[in-house]
Amino acid sequence: MDVATRPPVARVQLVRETRFGVTLDDPYRWMEDPGDPDIDRWLNGQAAYSRSVLTALPHRRSLLERIGSLSGDREILSEFTLADDRVFHLHRGIGAAVSALVVRDGDTSRVLLDPSATPGQEHSVIDWYVPSPDGRYVACAVSQGGSTDATVCVVDVDRAALLGDAVKVGDGFFSWLPDCRTFVYHRYREAAVD
Repeated sequence: MDVATRPPVARVQLVRETRFGVTLDDPYRWMEDPGDPDIDRWLNGQAAYSRSVLTALPHRRSLLERIGSLSGDREILSEFTLADDRVFHLHRGIGAAVSALVVRDGDTSRVLLDPSATPGQEHSVIDWYVPSPDGRYVACAVSQGGSTDATVCVVDVDRAALLGDAVKVGDGFFSWLPDCRTFVYHRYREAAVD
């Protein structure tokens, strides 16, 4: 059977565990192991099947052109936040794949952090950001490669420069303390590896 004519079937390997008195069955836990060669075979099979279906769509070219005209050819400004007299927001420019963090001081806008300029083979995105109440610093959660784990880095707004250390966080709570230099955050424990 040609993998492009039908979607591949993922193997089922049941893992059963009990947490807090509740028994859970997970037939696809094996997919969480990035070293398992079956993952690449399954993903490549899914990609080949998707490509075969999408390529066969009637009027595909005109559909792609219309989608492009509605989505990729305009700027998107989102997630506005005010801190002191500065306005922060995310900005995705025309043709850009991801949004950059921008600050507006009066009539001037500047890019503070552009994840598309992050070195490495994996793409990076800004998951969320929180400016300090005085607008001098911004904590930015950046994730790479589609991960749900983010790294929080702090940007000095005046210099548009990253400060020293970064901390790994999950998805979670973050808050600046009243001194505008200290913050608290929620961090999940590392999962135990069996």
